[in-house]
Amino acid sequence: MNSGNGRRQQREVTTRGNNIKKIDTMKKENHLNKRDLARKMSLHGGMTIEMAEICLSCLVEIFRETMANDGEIVLQNMGSFSTCEMKERLLYNPVTGERMVVNARKRVKFTPSTTLNINGDDAEQETEPETEPETE
Repeated sequence: MNSGNGRRQQREVTTRGNNIKKIDTMKKENHLNKRDLARKMSLHGGMTIEMAEICLSCLVEIFRETMANDGEIVLQNMGSFSTCEMKERLLYNPVTGERMVVNARKRVKFTPSTTLNINGDDAEQETEPETEPETE
């Protein structure tokens, strides 16, 4: 059933026996892939979808190069992207009892700006907690 909140797509899934079967997946409206993001950029920026895809590809490549060189990217009113080192750690699989070592690695960290509001305008207004009148 399609409840109107997404597009129906089919996806191929490989199982352990290498059998390929098609399953239906629902794509949520708030999930954007590269093509969807380029489409939105073209609408907001007044450019073609192809030009928006080129701009997006350039942006992704610049992010990748900057993060690989331990740089930091700061976008006003959005936040900052930086890299941090993850230490080597020991994991334990509770099903098999196997212990595994996860090697040290770098990961990208996003710190949102204090002006980034993802909760909408209603969340900006602080409400005072309701207090019950004292009864004697």
